[in-house]
Amino acid sequence: ELYKPFIIRKLIERGIVKTVKSAKKIVDRKEPVIWDILEHVMKGHPVLLNRAPTLHRLGIQAFQPKMIEGKAIQLHPLACTAFNADFDGDQMAVHLPLSNEAILEAQMLMLQSHNILNPANGAPITVPAQDMVLGLYYITKLRKGAKGEGLTFYGPEEALIAYNEGKCDIHAPVSVIVKDVDENGNIVDKMMHDTSVGRVIVNEIVPAEAGYINTIISKKSLRDIISHVIKVCGVAKAADFLDGIKNLGYYMAFKGGLSFNLGDIIIPEEKEALVQKGYDEVEQVINNYNMGFITNNERYNQ
Repeated sequence: ELYKPFIIRKLIERGIVKTVKSAKKIVDRKEPVIWDILEHVMKGHPVLLNRAPTLHRLGIQAFQPKMIEGKAIQLHPLACTAFNADFDGDQMAVHLPLSNEAILEAQMLMLQSHNILNPANGAPITVPAQDMVLGLYYITKLRKGAKGEGLTFYGPEEALIAYNEGKCDIHAPVSVIVKDVDENGNIVDKMMHDTSVGRVIVNEIVPAEAGYINTIISKKSLRDIISHVIKVCGVAKAADFLDGIKNLGYYMAFKGGLSFNLGDIIIPEEKEALVQKGYDEVEQVINNYNMGFITNNERYNQ
């Protein structure tokens, strides 16, 4: 619907229809020819998303749209913090920049990948949260006594092969020769002790210029890591890094099986008796009220 005028123009330009009226009919009937044109029109034409209340300038940002099935707007998980959005039925307004100047401004200044810092304090605002942090925390945690503890590997590839072959646990403390940075910022080979295969996997995503991250990742430490990556590598590389750790966090939260179901929860035996006692007391109060022994106020106080 937003791109309708652009589709109509293309239909006339390509000689598929002669008049605007017949072009509108083709669009309304959703004939197959329009999907190809819509894809062409959408390329390089961002939309603006706004979520009320717009409390700061990051409450309205530009995104490159994708065609999907269904009527719900699907939003990148890392964009949620800036919009203060969650997935419980939030509504968002979609605007389409029309002029070439507006499109250029949206692409140069308003794209989400250019707005990863909070203008209020300069800290990163696109920080992974919830499941993503859970997955990253799980993968970077060391566990003493895990299979493969104390092994030494010639490089990250060797460590990953050992993990894939089942010779080394993802949490086992191991030593690996990795790429790190020295005091002058030069990339050097370094023997890293007390690391793990999980941390090696995380560092596959971290840009080489940022050095080797050998720490357990929590929400706070992740914010510091992102700040460091932005400072050392710039916003463009940091955006790719954020996307990478988002995917890794979700995947590892799934692989770790960290959630629990109803069957995992032990219900105490005395629960039923306590609940029944409560029901009996309520029934007693209602009976006393119905028989006129207590007033309405007394009923609520009891």
